[in-house]
Amino acid sequence: MYGDVSWEDALNNTLTAPSAKVLSGGRAMDRQFFVAAVLGAPALWAESRESIREGDIVDAIEKGNVASQKMFETKV
Repeated sequence: MYGDVSWEDALNNTLTAPSAKVLSGGRAMDRQFFVAAVLGAPALWAESRESIREGDIVDAIEKGNVASQKMFETKV
């Protein structure tokens, strides 16, 4: 995506001269698509994030604690 440069140089280049690039992922019926997923215990952080968006800090902390514990309990 950024060529043969370090991540530091890629970040610096992007911040100093941002540009849009077309990236290909897949194509189905003339439509491009990209796939990204967060699976397993790290996905539990989404619940904490949504609680923060709703302004429920107590719930966010509780869900964050659960996510943190499960991340270290789960084996890959």
